[in-house]
Amino acid sequence: IGSLPFGNAAADGVTTGVDSRSRGEYTEMGNIQGNAANGNYRANQRTRVSIDGKAGDVSASVSAQEGHSWDGGSTGDLNLYEAWVQWGTDLTFRAGRQEFAMDEGRLMGHDDWNHGRTYDGLLIGYGSGDYNLNIFATRGEGSDLFVLNPSTSMSGIDISVPIMYVTNAIGGGDTDVSSLTAGLYAKSEGDLSWRGEGYFQQNSIAIGDAEATTTSGMMVSVALGYKVSDTMSPTLNIDYTGAAADENAHFFDTEMGNTHQYNGAADMVTAGAGGLIDVGISTGFGKMGPGSLSAGFHYFMLADADAVDADGAGVGMELDLDYSIKISDVLNLTISEYLFIDGDEGAADRNVSMHDLTMVQLSLAL
Repeated sequence: IGSLPFGNAAADGVTTGVDSRSRGEYTEMGNIQGNAANGNYRANQRTRVSIDGKAGDVSASVSAQEGHSWDGGSTGDLNLYEAWVQWGTDLTFRAGRQEFAMDEGRLMGHDDWNHGRTYDGLLIGYGSGDYNLNIFATRGEGSDLFVLNPSTSMSGIDISVPIMYVTNAIGGGDTDVSSLTAGLYAKSEGDLSWRGEGYFQQNSIAIGDAEATTTSGMMVSVALGYKVSDTMSPTLNIDYTGAAADENAHFFDTEMGNTHQYNGAADMVTAGAGGLIDVGISTGFGKMGPGSLSAGFHYFMLADADAVDADGAGVGMELDLDYSIKISDVLNLTISEYLFIDGDEGAADRNVSMHDLTMVQLSLAL
């Protein structure tokens, strides 16, 4: 940032920001996220401080983040969350550590529920009218990720074509691994709203001179919503993640996507062997007392009960309730209750068939 000529651009300048979030979680039945090691109570805090600068068509951002648990023994974790420089206007080049997300974050998102997610990489962006194109490249742990994401808006419909390719070919090694994910995302807002997205994924792994083993899978999600009134806007969604019924069952990978957003806010269920069908309905109830209430219900079932190792663990029902109170322009309080009920005998690491998660979160944004 010190290298940018802020003093030479009177109309531009430097801005600062603070984002702090304190959260307490408690469970009465089962364990937090089904993990006995977590106990039945925990509290943590995430604080992020940022500085942004702009001079002409050059901009930069640096942010530091500290996250820690309120367990009496944690010293916290202070790290550089973002540090990037961007050049250009219609055609832009951004280099450095940065957030990158596509659409609503199913395949790639900021994962803000946790401590956020950033990448060290290069982003090339181009925008012309309603047409946009993002090309992103980053290096991970032993592999490289390349993303191509063209998007546009036509007649009130937002359309995006996300393409992701992961490979370790550049780094080399005895094992060749690659993964290709591609699909279509479309969304329309209004009193009658809808969203549709579908993705195909293919993984390949070859060890030494052996022939490569290839697996593939698909995921489809559709949603339909209608605004009944200012206090009632129900949305019905159906997610389908396919599975193969043999030893090469494909686990559709969304590990770079947002957590606690899809397949229930409690994040108890993921699509593994047997695939997953999630039928959910959610709605907001508008202003109720000092805050706003929203609710969601999910019913989970296996897409393929005959798939290898498809024991049905974790399949069941979930009820999610969120109550948000805007204390001031910069301070917000959220109280949430998530209740999950096993539809079968339950996973081996759970000793009860019902699991709950109560969360109280205070957020400050300056």
